Amino acid sequence: DGELLPDTEEERLQAEIILPGISDFLTVFVDLYHPLHPNKSFHEQQGPELERTMALFKELYLPRWTTFFNQALVTNGSGFVVGKKLSYVDLALQFLSQGVAFQCPSEWEDLDIPALKDHERMVSSLPRIAEYLESPKRFAFDGTGVCM
Repeated sequence: DGELLPDTEEERLQAEIILPGISDFLTVFVDLYHPLHPNKSFHEQQGPELERTMALFKELYLPRWTTFFNQALVTNGSGFVVGKKLSYVDLALQFLSQGVAFQCPSEWEDLDIPALKDHERMVSSLPRIAEYLESPKRFAFDGTGVCM
């Protein structure tokens, strides 16, 4: 029924600009755990190369992109990424935020991104989202992968 689609053409275009950034961020985040070869080894086997790429990610990529997403929320001003209601972009950004907070907790805590942190809490507390997050349908983050 289009419940998660932005309402206006302008909002749809904004979503089409921001969502690829979220996707790119998640791709880089996942690829970090396989710097030697993405399909031939587990992240535990990556050794010093994983430590090097993770350090660069935390120093450069993480603050740049989280600041971008934070600014998008500030610019929109409604608490949502685009428009004045929950959209699929909000769900993607909430997933990204939870993944970063789980995998890089001290860096997440240190980042000055209040709108992004508020967004994660707000989306996570919406009744249907909160119900899903507590359900067996959701794979909880467990440290065995970036998104697990």
